[in-house]
Amino acid sequence: YLHYSSLPDTGYHPIAGNLLQEPSWEGTALLDTQYWHWSGGLGGGVNDRGGCDGGTWPALGTGTIIWQDIPTIPGHVYQIRFAYLVGGILSGCCGDAHIRVTWDTVPLGISDIPEAESGFWHWSDYFVTASNTTSRVSFENRARNVEMDAFSVVDASAPPTITTQPSSLST
Repeated sequence: YLHYSSLPDTGYHPIAGNLLQEPSWEGTALLDTQYWHWSGGLGGGVNDRGGCDGGTWPALGTGTIIWQDIPTIPGHVYQIRFAYLVGGILSGCCGDAHIRVTWDTVPLGISDIPEAESGFWHWSDYFVTASNTTSRVSFENRARNVEMDAFSVVDASAPPTITTQPSSLST
């Protein structure tokens, strides 16, 4: 776990192969997103210190759902990963956190943070097999206000690729 107030301001670090556009909401000013959609109460930090992987992240009110549609390959397995926090400046006090993750219309599970573990970024991972050429990943806050960041959806079936060419060792 990472305590939100002890994180250095390191800027945004994209995850290689992430299919999400605006994965960490950086540069969106939250309400100006092009790819994320939502229903319910949405706030968050904009160009602020304390995000998991940058300076902008959403805070979801109870009942809020955020989602994004992504291109997928039927039969491929995808890994969904995200960080979430309660007990931060934006998520305040009290109670447990419950985030329901859904792929298309299929609930994948509920990620929980007990109130006793507030003040730290927690990570959740899910794996799912796509059945369509476009899939929707959604996150629903089913309890107290929660802050979220560092979203990724990666094709776990894709072969490995070299993202940065190695430099020559010859002189």
